[in-house]
Amino acid sequence: MREESFVRLYEVLSNREAQDIIRAESPGAKHCPFLIESPDACTNLPEHYREKAGGAVCPHNPFFNPQLIPKFEAAERNAPLIEDAFVIRDMLRTRTLPAIERLDPCVFQAARIMAEWDRAKTLEIQARMSGFGATREPEE
Repeated sequence: MREESFVRLYEVLSNREAQDIIRAESPGAKHCPFLIESPDACTNLPEHYREKAGGAVCPHNPFFNPQLIPKFEAAERNAPLIEDAFVIRDMLRTRTLPAIERLDPCVFQAARIMAEWDRAKTLEIQARMSGFGATREPEE
């Protein structure tokens, strides 16, 4: 689960009131169900999740997962660029992107990349919904 306000929430780990204020600022965003249930879940998962997670530390916590640390740092470094890319994607979806002759070449390239990404995600969702590409348990 990707918590969109992870950095800010992590700064106030264990403080439910402060976390609720942060989540209230972006009600439509994805919020971690573990942190909603327990305000210190990043480092102290509720008991009923521990066996599946393999311990008390959340497996999605980038500060404790060496494989996630470089990805998390790169995402934080590139956050403004990523945000711009999603704005461009939304403009493509709503057909509000300016005419091509008025676009900066970098914006055009970003729009092309985001359009391809959006198409790929749509195809992936359609494949999962129709049963193709879905992970299934082996039948006995």
